[in-house]
Amino acid sequence: MRARLFTLAAALATFGSLAGSAPAQCVSLGTPGLTGCFGFTLLPVPAPIVSCYFTIPFIGNAGFKVVGSNLFCAPFLAVGTCAGTPTPFPAGTPFCSPASLGCLAFIDYVRPFLLLAPAPGPEWPLPIPNDPSLVGAILCAQAFGFGTGFCGSCVAVSNGLRVTILP
Repeated sequence: MRARLFTLAAALATFGSLAGSAPAQCVSLGTPGLTGCFGFTLLPVPAPIVSCYFTIPFIGNAGFKVVGSNLFCAPFLAVGTCAGTPTPFPAGTPFCSPASLGCLAFIDYVRPFLLLAPAPGPEWPLPIPNDPSLVGAILCAQAFGFGTGFCGSCVAVSNGLRVTILP
């Protein structure tokens, strides 16, 4: 638990941009991408989704978590600075084809970011330290997981999630 608390505190210190309190604490960005392999869309596969799932990101909330659905085969969560503009994943990657609707990166992957290990559920606990200097910090999260029946080959991309720390 202390390791996760330290990890989130380090992420907020490194990646969070202080912007004052915002009225919306968890905002879904875009729509989930389709599962795709090198430009091929695999249907019918439900699109992966991430959300705050009834938890509020306020300082001192040890129970804050990001929850995913429709993620298979050991999904992982990326947490980092929000991209200024959502960008398509490059062609030739095992992600969705750039032409797939909603297959966008919402994290600035050029900057350092954290990859959180696969979680059961899938859900990723992100306890928020009780530190008033974190109020207004903003992070983005996006989940990745292999498509159903294609473990090890095709990567599905979730929507983005912008999280603002509240008092």
